[in-house]
Amino acid sequence: MALAFWVDSRPDGVAAAFAAHDEYLSIFSYFANGQTKYMMTPNDQFYTAPFCYMPKSRKGGFIVFTCQVPWLHGNPLGESERAHHRAHEYMELKGKYDVPHLGTVEKFMTTLGLKERDIFTFTNDGCYPTKRDISEALEDKAVEVTCAAMGWDIPQNWRIVRKKESETHGLPILNLADWDQKQRKNHKHTNNNNDSDNASKKNASHADTTQVAQSKGDEKNNKQVNLQEEKKDSSTDEYQC
Repeated sequence: MALAFWVDSRPDGVAAAFAAHDEYLSIFSYFANGQTKYMMTPNDQFYTAPFCYMPKSRKGGFIVFTCQVPWLHGNPLGESERAHHRAHEYMELKGKYDVPHLGTVEKFMTTLGLKERDIFTFTNDGCYPTKRDISEALEDKAVEVTCAAMGWDIPQNWRIVRKKESETHGLPILNLADWDQKQRKNHKHTNNNNDSDNASKKNASHADTTQVAQSKGDEKNNKQVNLQEEKKDSSTDEYQC
């Protein structure tokens, strides 16, 4: 599934596009989880994140968001598809912002008459965003690329305007700043565990080396003792002769 939100050169144009996505995602999360309050995160495969900018005219174009399963059909029992349509209907009736276009990246490109070379992707590899890509940095990249493609100045306060103008109907929405902080903390914890494991392996290796050296030393001492005993026996034999 892909979502296309209109963006133009208005001072709050970029902020409005992201605020509209916040509104839609909060409503979709509600319907996708049995009409209960639920905050989707990048751990959810249907969490949507910015993928590319598709220009339509000199006035503006669309910021396209995709999920980690970027197709409309084929999901189990079509539950996600039904949730998208219900969220779309709800936002169209009661929403603050214009509803997004639902479809696929390929469908949007065909409708706008665009080729792959005509779209501006936000991820480093040009592929759909995955859990590892999703962050505030990806959103910043989306704003930078979109504005550069259209020759607009980058609005420095777009996050402040977005937060101020967002309408999520009392439903929770993820703050990516909190998500990023959690990911950094988990990464640091993982690195500390790896360092501890490496230290343990190093100590174990040192202990094994010491044991081998001791074994070789004992073997050498035993050989020396045996040799001395053989010499003693030999000297005794000579004396008896």
